[in-house]
Amino acid sequence: MVRKAHCTLIILLGLILASAGCRWMASPTPVLGTVPPLPTLPPTIAVTPVTPTPAATAVVPTTRVPTAVATPTATAAISPTLTPPPALSLLWRAAFDGPIGALAADGEQIFVGVGQGSPGLEAEGGSDVGLVIALSAANGERLWTYDLWQRPMTTTAVSLQPLGNTVFLGACEGALECRPCASPCRVAALDAASGEEQWRYELQRDYLSPLTANEEVVAFGQGYGRALLALEADSGQERWTFADYGAGGMPAPLIVGETVYTYLPVGGFGEGTAVWALDVSTGRERWRTKLGGQTSGHRPVVAGGNLYVITYELSGQSLTALDAVTGQKRWVTSPDLAQLDYRTLYAEDVPDGAVYAASGRVLYAFSADNGELRWHGQIPCCGAIILGMLADADTLYVFTNTQGVYALDAAQGKGRWHHDVPGVVTAFALRQGVLYLGTAEGQVYALMPAE
Repeated sequence: MVRKAHCTLIILLGLILASAGCRWMASPTPVLGTVPPLPTLPPTIAVTPVTPTPAATAVVPTTRVPTAVATPTATAAISPTLTPPPALSLLWRAAFDGPIGALAADGEQIFVGVGQGSPGLEAEGGSDVGLVIALSAANGERLWTYDLWQRPMTTTAVSLQPLGNTVFLGACEGALECRPCASPCRVAALDAASGEEQWRYELQRDYLSPLTANEEVVAFGQGYGRALLALEADSGQERWTFADYGAGGMPAPLIVGETVYTYLPVGGFGEGTAVWALDVSTGRERWRTKLGGQTSGHRPVVAGGNLYVITYELSGQSLTALDAVTGQKRWVTSPDLAQLDYRTLYAEDVPDGAVYAASGRVLYAFSADNGELRWHGQIPCCGAIILGMLADADTLYVFTNTQGVYALDAAQGKGRWHHDVPGVVTAFALRQGVLYLGTAEGQVYALMPAE
């Protein structure tokens, strides 16, 4: 009898626990068009201010100081409820036989690179793949075409950098079965008005970072663990190289004024990371600031006198702000943020500005002054991810892969309107109030505010 009573008791306890577990796991079904609840975030975001040190060209070491706590504001409501009537009207649409890999707007022209532009995009051939095409910003008419390879090929990664009367482009050829092996790459300068090639620089069996340029040089990373290279902007001749860093990442430089910035691992795994500032004319190191954590290297963001990078820690991620002139650390968030995508990092170059970054469909806005979390919110529904942001006056445009673009109040994060486009968005640009979106289906949309 005792054994029977024990068995009965165990069965009853099992049924009670199973029932409770089912109730804990159950969750309401989300309703389309509404804003789902945000994932649970820490009640505070800790910001580590760094005591300024005298400017020097030597390595700026990490300083550990007590953390200051900043309380986030209420969750922002990013909602597409203002979709009807449409907030944007279609100015024009252009179709291409291949996915849009790059999009740049400058002056009266739009420059389009047709081909694979994202590591996750499975692009397949097409007669336009491998072309750089200039369109009229007014009506989308084709003005000229530049053929990268002058032969049939399957995919290409393209980087476009218009500057004055020149368009600099970087491209690598590679078939789907070859990825991620290195492939032939090219950097070239085209006349913006005619598409005529002014010069080209060939790289064999390599990788290529996005380009950065000013009137003097065009710079890029030319392979994992290899040199950062600067070419003469008017001739394509090599000006200087820089390789005084450890192997393990590909330089992704950024030129701002007279300085080239890059962010890379210092050496092997676990040895930390660093930001370098180089003289744009000579490649000479101006300063270097050593950081902790890990990175494979990403392009820094510079705005309002600050330089921003994202560092990966074992416990999470942190966003770091440095003084762009001296390299001194200004602030760093505690390493417990969500998985911020460095490709979405964006900052406003205005007084009392903000720096933005996204994790999936969740968007964060931090104070540029001290790193405090100003607001956070998420785009509604259905698996879309945030690709990046651009700002115009007081409006923040948030571009997503499958839900088009959302317009937010940049200061508070409140949703203003949402505009969807068919297909998967792969590239975007903003010029004089007109939004340009390119898709994997080979469409380019020019959208302007509806009257």
